[in-house]
Amino acid sequence: MKLTQTLVALTMLFVAGAAHAQKLKTEKFVDGSGHVGVAPGWKLADSGSGGAILSGPGGAAMQLGQFRTVFAHNFDQMTLTPGVNPEVPRVHLNDPVRAMIDATMVLVRQGIISKLKLKGVEPAPWITAGRAALIRYSFVYQGKPVEAYGLFIIAQTDQQSGTYFYSFVTASPETYARRFPEMKAMWNSWSVSQKTLQERMDNAAKSIGEIDMPGKLNAIHQNKRAAGERMAKQFQGYIRDDKQ
Repeated sequence: MKLTQTLVALTMLFVAGAAHAQKLKTEKFVDGSGHVGVAPGWKLADSGSGGAILSGPGGAAMQLGQFRTVFAHNFDQMTLTPGVNPEVPRVHLNDPVRAMIDATMVLVRQGIISKLKLKGVEPAPWITAGRAALIRYSFVYQGKPVEAYGLFIIAQTDQQSGTYFYSFVTASPETYARRFPEMKAMWNSWSVSQKTLQERMDNAAKSIGEIDMPGKLNAIHQNKRAAGERMAKQFQGYIRDDKQ
């Protein structure tokens, strides 16, 4: 696509997103952990802990701010205890794209979705290079094709475990392009409360560096704690400011 065509397309997308943003109705999460703007025809189906699940017209859907504990892809070999906590996905902890594939393939093996296909990947190195990625993909759900786009993050806790963060939007192939501006506008409106953000910061810092003596931090742990706090702050800022 030529530069002029690209600029025109981006301008049209921005204008469409701005128009949809004006129509959003702000709805608070049930536990007070945040809020999101909901477009006409959409419903806030579930919310809590800073995350939200929304359902829209024609089967369109969004999941924002979801996260779960994951084990390393070779966890069973490392621990010599195969089968422990089988409900916890085994993923590659140093690659967000492979982590997304690993976690999604769990749904494939369970027969929930099929025919997962990655269509485009853009690195999002806002924590450290290669730890976050924007992914365009498709799959089949209940016999129907689905187009999807999301932000996927893998934050490693140690050699055996980590936390997998994800936010994504989905719609049918026929309506995806038309729905995307309103889905992006809702995604941009999503906000996590300061209390919830502080809890995330504390949890991130705790998982990286603990206090070794009352009132004192080991110098190395202190640096890692600061890195954990920056990670949590940047996560909140990035998801709100750049999701195209």
